[in-house]
Amino acid sequence: MKYVSSFLCIILSLSVVVTSARAQSSFAPELPRIYLDTSYPAETGATLNVAAGGNLQAALDAANPGDTVVLEAGATFTGNFVLPAKGGGSYIVIRSSAVAGSFPSEGTRVGAGHASMMPKILSPTPGPALATAPGAHHYRLVGLELGIAP
Repeated sequence: MKYVSSFLCIILSLSVVVTSARAQSSFAPELPRIYLDTSYPAETGATLNVAAGGNLQAALDAANPGDTVVLEAGATFTGNFVLPAKGGGSYIVIRSSAVAGSFPSEGTRVGAGHASMMPKILSPTPGPALATAPGAHHYRLVGLELGIAP
């Protein structure tokens, strides 16, 4: 009798688990609780162009909220660069010079065929190629390749 009651308790427990799993799977997934606006910010400030061999860190330091830092498409910038903390709520956009008209439209993924249009920011060390200073915010990176130098 002792074994029968234990067996029935196990069966009852398993049926509760199966029933609750079925009940959970019958509900539709929850919709997102927060919606983020990921549309491209308006470029309202100055444009700082950085050609191949140019000083990327100086351009990052000089950029103000609303400015756009345009890196030459296909150029390679090697170093451990830092996005400095800036005040304000406007974005600093860092993008490829090939973005306008050459890349897929907003909301569409890029592929390997677009690699030649992307400037490369490469780290010569195991550290990050592009890091943020404490408190840095409102940077938007568009059409860049980040990695470690060979």
